[in-house]
Amino acid sequence: AESKTPPAHCGMQNILLRPCPGTKGCVGSTRRFSAFDWADKAVTISGEGEALGAKGNVYYKAFQACRTGEISVDDRVVATLAFNLFSDAEENGFSRYSRSKDWLKENEVLFGKPQWFMMDATVKNRGYVKAGSSCYSWVSERLDKGKGW
Repeated sequence: AESKTPPAHCGMQNILLRPCPGTKGCVGSTRRFSAFDWADKAVTISGEGEALGAKGNVYYKAFQACRTGEISVDDRVVATLAFNLFSDAEENGFSRYSRSKDWLKENEVLFGKPQWFMMDATVKNRGYVKAGSSCYSWVSERLDKGKGW
């Protein structure tokens, strides 16, 4: 699979170059790996709280780097993905990112019922929303409709 690397202008730089001869996505004999690739792989392999928190932190940092003056729907989706992963991390005994989680909630940047209400019928019928702006083009996860929306 190709790397889901965020655009450089979004502040989410690649963190490591690794050999990968003959592999698509290579530059010379290396492939770029992003922080997201590593965090996502760690969650897939272990599912432990620390891995969940690290993946949430990648979303959190992307939100901080990409957010607009007036928080957009895409900003809210990514902030909520981060919040949910931070919550899952805490449920698995890892609370390093609790201040970031609290900040997201206290600053009312999460996607919720009011935003869902404003979505068009196509999104509502689909039952989920995804970030689609260029700065979040690497985000493939969707945010499913919450209970009570």
